[in-house]
Amino acid sequence: MRYLRAWADTKGRQRWWVHAYAAVHPNMQSHTGLVLTLGGGAVYGSSTKQKLNTNSSTKAELVDVNDAFPQVLWKRHF
Repeated sequence: MRYLRAWADTKGRQRWWVHAYAAVHPNMQSHTGLVLTLGGGAVYGSSTKQKLNTNSSTKAELVDVNDAFPQVLWKRHF
């Protein structure tokens, strides 16, 4: 099992960490983890069950990025 890691960026840039855990729920749905870090550490985090069933971890990662992308675009404006 891999864990989501985040650390501070000394230049104050936004860094996003997105990861999917494949088929961890009883109905074979995957789970998404999302963290936004700024210069001092994590400022936003999210953990949700994916709405689609996938049969591989690669497909789960693609669904993960697709689900997280609106948050990434929206928070770039701040």
